[in-house]
Amino acid sequence: LWAHKDIVLSDELKRRTLILFDVHERLRPAWINSFRSLWGCTPEMTNVGFDPLIPNWVYNAPADWTQNEAEWVAVAGPERNPQRRIVWTYSILEEISREYFVSVCLPVYLGDRHVATLGHDVRVFRDIAVNSEDSLMGTTHMMIADDGTIIAHPEKRDEIIGSNGKYRMQDDPVLAKLYQHLSNASASANRVAAFDESAQNYYAAKRMEGPGWLFVATLPRAVIAREAFSHAQWVIWSGAASVAVLLALIPATLRRGIAVPLTKLTRATERISAGESPTEIEVERDDELGQLATAFNRMSAKIATRDAAMRQLDAELEQRIVERTAGFGEPRFGGWLTV
Repeated sequence: LWAHKDIVLSDELKRRTLILFDVHERLRPAWINSFRSLWGCTPEMTNVGFDPLIPNWVYNAPADWTQNEAEWVAVAGPERNPQRRIVWTYSILEEISREYFVSVCLPVYLGDRHVATLGHDVRVFRDIAVNSEDSLMGTTHMMIADDGTIIAHPEKRDEIIGSNGKYRMQDDPVLAKLYQHLSNASASANRVAAFDESAQNYYAAKRMEGPGWLFVATLPRAVIAREAFSHAQWVIWSGAASVAVLLALIPATLRRGIAVPLTKLTRATERISAGESPTEIEVERDDELGQLATAFNRMSAKIATRDAAMRQLDAELEQRIVERTAGFGEPRFGGWLTV
Protein backbone atom coordinates (compact mmCIF):
# COMPACT_ATOMS: atom_id res chain seq x y z
CA LEU A 1 0.00 0.00 0.00
CA TRP A 2 1.16 3.51 -0.82
CA ALA A 3 -0.66 6.74 -0.02
CA HIS A 4 0.19 10.41 -0.50
CA LYS A 5 1.41 12.13 2.64
CA ASP A 6 -1.30 14.84 2.42
CA ILE A 7 -4.19 12.44 1.94
CA VAL A 8 -7.35 13.11 3.90
CA LEU A 9 -8.44 9.76 5.25
CA SER A 10 -12.18 9.30 5.47
CA ASP A 11 -13.97 6.16 6.57
CA GLU A 12 -15.28 5.70 3.02
CA LEU A 13 -11.75 5.98 1.52
CA LYS A 14 -10.38 3.55 4.10
CA ARG A 15 -13.13 1.09 3.26
CA ARG A 16 -12.55 1.49 -0.51
CA THR A 17 -8.79 1.01 -0.15
CA LEU A 18 -9.27 -2.13 1.95
CA ILE A 19 -11.70 -3.47 -0.67
CA LEU A 20 -8.96 -3.02 -3.29
CA PHE A 21 -6.53 -4.85 -1.01
CA ASP A 22 -9.03 -7.69 -0.53
CA VAL A 23 -9.62 -7.94 -4.29
CA HIS A 24 -5.90 -8.27 -4.88
CA GLU A 25 -5.48 -10.89 -2.17
CA ARG A 26 -8.26 -12.98 -3.72
CA LEU A 27 -6.99 -12.63 -7.31
CA ARG A 28 -3.27 -13.05 -6.69
CA PRO A 29 -3.12 -16.88 -6.34
CA ALA A 30 -4.88 -17.36 -9.67
CA TRP A 31 -3.19 -14.52 -11.54
CA ILE A 32 0.38 -14.55 -10.29
CA ASN A 33 1.67 -17.08 -12.85
CA SER A 34 0.05 -15.37 -15.84
CA PHE A 35 -0.35 -11.71 -14.88
CA ARG A 36 2.74 -10.65 -13.00
CA SER A 37 1.25 -7.41 -11.81
CA LEU A 38 -2.11 -6.09 -10.65
CA TRP A 39 -2.71 -2.74 -9.06
CA GLY A 40 -5.59 -0.50 -8.05
CA CYS A 41 -5.52 3.20 -7.23
CA THR A 42 -8.01 5.82 -6.13
CA PRO A 43 -8.35 9.46 -7.23
CA GLU A 44 -7.42 10.43 -3.68
CA MET A 45 -3.96 8.89 -4.39
CA THR A 46 -3.88 5.61 -2.56
CA ASN A 47 -2.38 2.63 -4.36
CA VAL A 48 -2.62 -1.11 -3.66
CA GLY A 49 -1.01 -3.78 -5.81
CA PHE A 50 1.60 -6.46 -6.33
CA ASP A 51 4.42 -7.03 -8.80
CA PRO A 52 7.12 -9.53 -7.80
CA LEU A 53 9.58 -8.00 -10.28
CA ILE A 54 9.49 -4.63 -8.49
CA PRO A 55 8.86 -5.58 -4.85
CA ASN A 56 10.25 -2.30 -3.45
CA TRP A 57 8.00 0.02 -5.43
CA VAL A 58 6.04 1.26 -2.40
CA TYR A 59 9.26 1.97 -0.51
CA ASN A 60 10.83 3.88 -3.40
CA ALA A 61 7.78 6.04 -4.15
CA PRO A 62 8.23 9.54 -2.62
CA ALA A 63 5.65 10.54 -0.04
CA ASP A 64 4.78 13.68 -2.00
CA TRP A 65 4.65 12.00 -5.44
CA THR A 66 1.72 13.24 -7.54
CA GLN A 67 0.32 9.89 -8.66
CA ASN A 68 -2.65 11.29 -10.61
CA GLU A 69 -0.25 12.90 -13.09
CA ALA A 70 1.25 9.53 -14.07
CA GLU A 71 0.26 8.43 -17.57
CA TRP A 72 -1.05 5.07 -16.39
CA VAL A 73 -3.47 6.86 -14.04
CA ALA A 74 -4.46 9.86 -16.16
CA VAL A 75 -5.20 7.79 -19.29
CA ALA A 76 -8.19 6.12 -17.58
CA GLY A 77 -9.51 9.25 -15.86
CA PRO A 78 -12.78 10.95 -16.82
CA GLU A 79 -11.01 13.76 -18.69
CA ARG A 80 -9.25 11.45 -21.18
CA ASN A 81 -11.59 8.49 -21.04
CA PRO A 82 -15.18 9.78 -20.87
CA GLN A 83 -16.41 6.51 -22.43
CA ARG A 84 -15.24 4.68 -19.27
CA ARG A 85 -13.76 1.85 -21.32
CA ILE A 86 -10.62 -0.23 -20.91
CA VAL A 87 -7.68 1.79 -22.22
CA TRP A 88 -4.06 1.01 -23.00
CA THR A 89 -1.04 3.23 -22.65
CA TYR A 90 1.85 3.28 -25.08
CA SER A 91 5.30 2.25 -23.84
CA ILE A 92 5.96 4.54 -20.91
CA LEU A 93 8.76 4.95 -18.42
CA GLU A 94 7.26 4.30 -15.01
CA GLU A 95 8.62 6.99 -12.70
CA ILE A 96 9.31 4.93 -9.59
CA SER A 97 10.64 1.62 -10.93
CA ARG A 98 12.29 3.20 -14.02
CA GLU A 99 10.89 0.28 -16.01
CA TYR A 100 9.20 0.56 -19.40
CA PHE A 101 5.66 -0.78 -19.33
CA VAL A 102 2.49 -0.90 -21.33
CA SER A 103 -0.42 -0.57 -18.91
CA VAL A 104 -4.01 -1.66 -19.43
CA CYS A 105 -6.39 0.28 -17.20
CA LEU A 106 -10.04 -0.16 -16.24
CA PRO A 107 -11.86 2.74 -14.53
CA VAL A 108 -14.40 1.82 -11.85
CA TYR A 109 -17.44 4.04 -11.31
CA LEU A 110 -20.20 4.22 -8.73
CA GLY A 111 -22.87 6.04 -10.66
CA ASP A 112 -21.09 9.07 -12.10
CA ARG A 113 -18.30 9.01 -9.55
CA HIS A 114 -14.88 7.67 -10.47
CA VAL A 115 -13.85 5.71 -7.39
CA ALA A 116 -10.89 3.59 -8.56
CA THR A 117 -8.78 2.33 -11.45
CA LEU A 118 -7.60 -1.26 -11.82
CA GLY A 119 -4.54 -1.94 -13.96
CA HIS A 120 -2.05 -4.48 -15.20
CA ASP A 121 1.46 -3.75 -16.53
CA VAL A 122 3.01 -5.62 -19.45
CA ARG A 123 6.75 -5.58 -20.11
CA VAL A 124 6.49 -5.56 -23.90
CA PHE A 125 10.23 -5.26 -24.48
CA ARG A 126 10.77 -8.51 -22.62
CA ASP A 127 7.94 -10.21 -24.52
CA ILE A 128 9.39 -9.05 -27.84
CA ALA A 129 12.80 -10.40 -26.84
CA VAL A 130 11.30 -13.80 -25.96
CA ASN A 131 9.48 -13.95 -29.31
CA SER A 132 12.69 -13.08 -31.13
CA GLU A 133 14.61 -15.85 -29.36
CA ASP A 134 11.97 -18.44 -30.29
CA SER A 135 11.76 -17.40 -33.96
CA LEU A 136 13.85 -18.03 -37.02
CA MET A 137 17.14 -16.16 -36.89
CA GLY A 138 16.74 -12.87 -38.74
CA THR A 139 13.08 -12.40 -37.84
CA THR A 140 12.17 -9.05 -36.27
CA HIS A 141 9.05 -8.64 -34.14
CA MET A 142 7.44 -5.33 -33.26
CA MET A 143 4.22 -3.83 -31.93
CA ILE A 144 2.86 -0.65 -33.47
CA ALA A 145 -0.21 1.52 -33.02
CA ASP A 146 -2.40 2.65 -35.89
CA ASP A 147 -0.82 6.10 -35.86
CA GLY A 148 2.65 4.55 -36.33
CA THR A 149 3.81 4.83 -32.73
CA ILE A 150 6.18 1.98 -31.98
CA ILE A 151 5.11 0.20 -28.82
CA ALA A 152 8.04 -2.23 -28.84
CA HIS A 153 10.89 -3.01 -31.20
CA PRO A 154 14.06 -4.97 -30.34
CA GLU A 155 16.31 -2.60 -32.29
CA LYS A 156 14.60 0.69 -31.41
CA ARG A 157 14.61 0.47 -27.63
CA ASP A 158 16.89 3.51 -27.21
CA GLU A 159 14.80 5.62 -29.57
CA ILE A 160 11.58 4.64 -27.78
CA ILE A 161 13.05 5.37 -24.36
CA GLY A 162 14.61 8.63 -25.57
CA SER A 163 11.26 9.87 -26.89
CA ASN A 164 9.37 8.62 -23.80
CA GLY A 165 7.34 6.19 -25.87
CA LYS A 166 6.53 8.59 -28.72
CA TYR A 167 8.91 7.27 -31.37
CA ARG A 168 7.03 6.52 -34.58
CA MET A 169 7.68 4.43 -37.67
CA GLN A 170 7.52 7.60 -39.75
CA ASP A 171 10.72 8.74 -37.99
CA ASP A 172 12.70 5.87 -39.55
CA PRO A 173 13.20 5.72 -43.37
CA VAL A 174 12.92 1.92 -43.61
CA LEU A 175 10.05 1.55 -41.15
CA ALA A 176 8.20 4.46 -42.76
CA LYS A 177 7.80 2.48 -46.00
CA LEU A 178 6.67 -0.56 -44.05
CA TYR A 179 4.13 1.59 -42.18
CA GLN A 180 2.76 2.79 -45.50
CA HIS A 181 2.22 -0.80 -46.65
CA LEU A 182 0.60 -1.74 -43.34
CA SER A 183 -1.67 1.33 -43.35
CA ASN A 184 -2.97 0.47 -46.81
CA ALA A 185 -3.57 -3.19 -45.95
CA SER A 186 -4.63 -3.19 -42.31
CA ALA A 187 -7.52 -0.82 -42.92
CA SER A 188 -9.46 -3.62 -44.62
CA ALA A 189 -8.10 -6.72 -42.84
CA ASN A 190 -7.01 -7.82 -39.37
CA ARG A 191 -4.31 -10.04 -40.83
CA VAL A 192 -1.97 -9.26 -43.71
CA ALA A 193 1.15 -10.78 -45.25
CA ALA A 194 3.12 -9.46 -48.22
CA PHE A 195 6.56 -8.53 -49.55
CA ASP A 196 8.19 -5.14 -49.16
CA GLU A 197 10.10 -4.64 -52.40
CA SER A 198 12.01 -1.57 -51.21
CA ALA A 199 13.42 -3.25 -48.09
CA GLN A 200 13.49 -6.78 -49.57
CA ASN A 201 11.59 -8.02 -46.53
CA TYR A 202 8.65 -10.33 -46.13
CA TYR A 203 6.26 -9.10 -43.47
CA ALA A 204 3.15 -10.36 -41.70
CA ALA A 205 0.90 -8.44 -39.32
CA LYS A 206 -2.06 -9.32 -37.12
CA ARG A 207 -4.24 -7.00 -35.14
CA MET A 208 -4.11 -7.73 -31.42
CA GLU A 209 -7.28 -8.05 -29.40
CA GLY A 210 -7.60 -5.47 -26.65
CA PRO A 211 -5.35 -2.56 -27.61
CA GLY A 212 -6.00 -3.00 -31.33
CA TRP A 213 -2.29 -2.64 -32.13
CA LEU A 214 -0.55 -4.52 -34.91
CA PHE A 215 1.88 -7.29 -34.08
CA VAL A 216 4.32 -7.31 -36.99
CA ALA A 217 7.02 -9.80 -37.97
CA THR A 218 9.52 -9.13 -40.75
CA LEU A 219 11.96 -11.54 -42.36
CA PRO A 220 14.61 -10.55 -44.92
CA ARG A 221 14.41 -12.23 -48.28
CA ALA A 222 18.10 -13.14 -48.00
CA VAL A 223 17.36 -15.20 -44.87
CA ILE A 224 14.64 -17.16 -46.66
CA ALA A 225 16.92 -17.68 -49.65
CA ARG A 226 19.70 -18.92 -47.36
CA GLU A 227 17.35 -21.30 -45.55
CA ALA A 228 15.90 -22.51 -48.84
CA PHE A 229 19.39 -23.13 -50.23
CA SER A 230 20.35 -24.97 -47.05
CA HIS A 231 17.34 -27.26 -47.33
CA ALA A 232 17.85 -27.67 -51.08
CA GLN A 233 21.50 -28.56 -50.49
CA TRP A 234 20.46 -31.17 -47.95
CA VAL A 235 17.95 -32.60 -50.43
CA ILE A 236 20.59 -32.65 -53.19
CA TRP A 237 23.19 -34.41 -51.04
CA SER A 238 20.68 -36.88 -49.65
CA GLY A 239 19.44 -37.52 -53.19
CA ALA A 240 22.99 -38.04 -54.41
CA ALA A 241 23.65 -40.48 -51.58
CA SER A 242 20.44 -42.34 -52.41
CA VAL A 243 21.45 -42.57 -56.07
CA ALA A 244 24.91 -43.85 -55.09
CA VAL A 245 23.37 -46.53 -52.89
CA LEU A 246 20.93 -47.43 -55.66
CA LEU A 247 23.73 -47.72 -58.22
CA ALA A 248 25.66 -49.93 -55.82
CA LEU A 249 22.65 -52.19 -55.32
CA ILE A 250 21.64 -52.43 -58.99
CA PRO A 251 24.44 -54.85 -60.06
CA ALA A 252 23.73 -57.21 -57.16
CA THR A 253 20.00 -56.95 -57.80
CA LEU A 254 20.42 -57.61 -61.52
CA ARG A 255 22.73 -60.54 -60.84
CA ARG A 256 20.44 -62.10 -58.28
CA GLY A 257 17.18 -61.31 -60.03
CA ILE A 258 18.10 -61.76 -63.70
CA ALA A 259 21.59 -63.10 -64.38
CA VAL A 260 21.43 -66.10 -62.03
CA PRO A 261 17.96 -67.31 -63.19
CA LEU A 262 18.93 -66.86 -66.85
CA THR A 263 22.15 -68.81 -66.27
CA LYS A 264 20.18 -71.70 -64.74
CA LEU A 265 17.74 -71.61 -67.65
CA THR A 266 20.57 -71.53 -70.22
CA ARG A 267 22.38 -74.47 -68.62
CA ALA A 268 19.19 -76.50 -68.48
CA THR A 269 18.54 -75.76 -72.16
CA GLU A 270 22.11 -76.79 -73.07
CA ARG A 271 21.70 -80.09 -71.19
CA ILE A 272 18.53 -80.83 -73.13
CA SER A 273 20.32 -79.93 -76.39
CA ALA A 274 23.12 -82.33 -75.43
CA GLY A 275 20.62 -85.13 -75.02
CA GLU A 276 20.65 -85.25 -71.25
CA SER A 277 17.52 -85.89 -69.28
CA PRO A 278 15.46 -82.72 -68.75
CA THR A 279 15.70 -81.17 -65.29
CA GLU A 280 13.09 -79.03 -63.60
CA ILE A 281 13.94 -75.44 -62.62
CA GLU A 282 12.74 -74.15 -59.23
CA VAL A 283 10.16 -71.37 -59.63
CA GLU A 284 10.16 -68.80 -56.78
CA ARG A 285 8.79 -65.71 -58.54
CA ASP A 286 5.78 -64.55 -60.53
CA ASP A 287 7.45 -62.14 -62.95
CA GLU A 288 8.45 -62.75 -66.57
CA LEU A 289 11.41 -64.94 -65.61
CA GLY A 290 9.13 -66.99 -63.38
CA GLN A 291 6.68 -67.46 -66.25
CA LEU A 292 9.57 -68.42 -68.54
CA ALA A 293 10.82 -70.99 -66.01
CA THR A 294 7.31 -72.40 -65.66
CA ALA A 295 7.03 -72.71 -69.46
CA PHE A 296 10.46 -74.37 -69.57
CA ASN A 297 9.37 -76.88 -66.91
CA ARG A 298 6.24 -77.70 -68.95
CA MET A 299 8.41 -78.21 -72.03
CA SER A 300 10.86 -80.38 -70.06
CA ALA A 301 8.00 -82.47 -68.74
CA LYS A 302 6.63 -82.98 -72.28
CA ILE A 303 10.10 -83.84 -73.58
CA ALA A 304 10.56 -86.34 -70.76
CA THR A 305 7.16 -87.88 -71.51
CA ARG A 306 7.97 -88.03 -75.23
CA ASP A 307 11.38 -89.62 -74.58
CA ALA A 308 9.83 -92.21 -72.31
CA ALA A 309 7.22 -93.05 -74.96
CA MET A 310 9.92 -93.34 -77.63
CA ARG A 311 12.00 -95.60 -75.45
CA GLN A 312 8.96 -97.77 -74.83
CA LEU A 313 8.27 -97.88 -78.57
CA ASP A 314 11.87 -98.80 -79.34
CA ALA A 315 11.74 -101.59 -76.81
CA GLU A 316 8.51 -102.90 -78.29
CA LEU A 317 9.94 -102.77 -81.83
CA GLU A 318 13.08 -104.59 -80.79
CA GLN A 319 10.96 -107.23 -79.12
CA ARG A 320 8.86 -107.69 -82.29
CA ILE A 321 11.93 -107.97 -84.46
CA VAL A 322 13.40 -110.60 -82.19
CA GLU A 323 10.14 -112.52 -82.19
CA ARG A 324 9.75 -112.42 -86.00
CA THR A 325 13.34 -113.27 -86.63
CA ALA A 326 13.08 -116.35 -84.42
CA GLY A 327 10.14 -117.64 -86.51
CA PHE A 328 12.18 -118.04 -89.73
CA GLY A 329 14.52 -120.69 -88.35
CA GLU A 330 18.05 -121.24 -89.83
CA PRO A 331 19.25 -118.84 -92.49
CA ARG A 332 19.00 -120.01 -96.11
CA PHE A 333 21.10 -119.43 -99.16
CA GLY A 334 23.99 -118.33 -97.02
CA GLY A 335 22.18 -115.44 -95.28
CA TRP A 336 19.09 -114.18 -93.47
CA LEU A 337 15.79 -113.90 -95.21
CA THR A 338 14.86 -110.31 -95.24
CA VAL A 339 11.26 -109.46 -94.70
